[in-house]
Order: sequence, then C-alpha cells, then structure tokens
Amino acid sequence: MLLYVSTISAAVLTPPEVLSPEQYLANQGQPPPYDSTVRLNLTDVLSNTSTMAHNITNGNSLLRADCNGRRYGVHVNSRSCFNALRLIPRTNEQLYFGMRYTPAGLASTIKLPYRWLSPDGLCSVQLYLIGTVQKAHASLLEIAQAADLIYAKCVASDANLGGFALEIGGDNELGVVMQKNFPGDVHCLPRPAPRPFTCRNIVDTILATSRRELFGPGGDPQVEAALPAVFSDGKDSLFEVFVVDRRILLDELRRRETALTMIEFVAREECFATIKDPTRGSSYASWYKMWEAITTIYWMCMAGSVPLTGKAFGIGSARSIEMILSDRPER
Repeated sequence: MLLYVSTISAAVLTPPEVLSPEQYLANQGQPPPYDSTVRLNLTDVLSNTSTMAHNITNGNSLLRADCNGRRYGVHVNSRSCFNALRLIPRTNEQLYFGMRYTPAGLASTIKLPYRWLSPDGLCSVQLYLIGTVQKAHASLLEIAQAADLIYAKCVASDANLGGFALEIGGDNELGVVMQKNFPGDVHCLPRPAPRPFTCRNIVDTILATSRRELFGPGGDPQVEAALPAVFSDGKDSLFEVFVVDRRILLDELRRRETALTMIEFVAREECFATIKDPTRGSSYASWYKMWEAITTIYWMCMAGSVPLTGKAFGIGSARSIEMILSDRPER
C-alpha cells in the first residue's frame, strides 16, 4: 500500500511524496503495543452488566455473553444487528488475530481492529483482544456463534441492549462486541467505485491507533499528520479476500461470468482513500477515527450489490476533515 502525502507551502501544492506504510511509521514512530482500540478491559466491561449471562458449549470452551447497555447501547436496532450478523462467514478454519503494525499483527490473518457493519450503519460487530494479550486465534464460525448469542440474549430480547461475548476460540483471548453504532455523516455518491475487495487492503492496513494527533497542512511544524493524504493499493490480500469477503467476491465473479483468474480480476482495479481538509486548517483527531470512517464507507457504500463511492464528513475536533473512498485520488 502506498501513501501519498502532499505538502502545502505559500498556498502552492507541491508534488506528492510517495511513502509506504513502513516509511510512514518510521517517520511517525511505531504504534504502541497496547492500544485500547483493540482491547477489552474486563474490569470495565463486566461492570454494569445485566444478569443475562449464558453459557453454551463451544468447541473446548464455554462461551459467555453479557449485556451492557451503558457501554454498548440501549434501544439497539435488532434488524440492523441481524444484517450485520449475516455478513460474518461461518467457516471452521482457525485464524490468527493481532493488532496491526505490531509483530503479532503482521503475522496474523486478520489485523485488529476489525468490524462488520450493517448496511445502514446502525449496528456493528467488532473483535477485541482480551486484556494485554498480543494475539488470539478462533474460527469465523466461533465468532459468528458468539455474535448469535449476543443477538439472542441482548439485542433481540426484551432487554434490547448491546453486549459482548468472551471465552471464544481455542485460547479464549478474543472478545466479540455487538453494539449500537453511530455512522456519522456518510454519503454514498452515485459514482462508480472499485469492487469492495479491491479496497479491503486499505481498510485493513490504515493506522488505527487511539492517540490524538494534529492533522493539517504539511509544512506546519505543529502538524503531526500532513493533509491531504492518499492511500492507494491496486492489489489485495487474496487470502483475506477468500476468508472474509468470499461471498462478495464469488457473487461478483458469477455476475460477470468472467474467465479471468482471481489475480487478474483483482489486479485490474485500483482503490484510493483520500483524507483532506477543504478549509486547509488544522484539526485534532486519531487514526482510529480515520479507520472508523473508512470502515463505515466500506460497509455502507461499497459492500452492497452496487459498489458506490463513499464520503465521510465532519471528522476531527474542527469537524472539517473528509474521507473519500473511490477509484481515483480526490482533489
């Protein structure tokens, strides 16, 4: 994946500098090995839980689900959560999960944070590491069963609350949360977009740390993340496409009745994620908020039967940063 960073000096846009994620991280410093965006603190989540704990046999472990409206939402839209639940593939293969851009994350099948989001953006299913562990393993079937239990016991019940599940997978180091989601100001534009699996790698490799940074024009010594910035990757992780987005990919191949090989099909498309501030001002935000924005665009605009360009508005303390996911860099 390439990151294009443009710098602004005396109101003149200079040619973009091309950086790889590794170069960007070398310039900015490595993400911390412990980050709250990918972790469940059991002391926090077990407080104010309802009495709706429920154990079922799940492989070699006992799956536990609890409802917690204070943390994960009340009056959760059950139809939205059902639609989010349907997106999770039910495969038995054991996968590895770790925080992106850490040694454990780089060796993982799925980089955290990771979430499935309903098409209307109102309910999400998100994966977390438990406590201070660096990695976990589980199958997508086990994750789906955990989400099933949360849905039945918390969301679709009279309680109508968000909730979480523990004791998942072979090492019981992974947690699943189903919660009320607030998608923010996201618009799906009537403009052709890349196929969703083409953009998957950008969603899965963009930084997602929780530390607040100053986003703004390059050249400002106080700015930590220069804007505009454009992420691009025309090649996807085929293994992750098969594991996570198999349904989307196979539906598309059947629709086109194509004779292309998988590699040829993916390589013919390219996806761009543009982060910009039209006001050319500065705004505090975290890369986690950027990840949330691009993930919301992906699921609300691109993962449907007709992929559309998506745009998120109002990001950052000044609510002036925009994120666009499309087939071209945005000016």
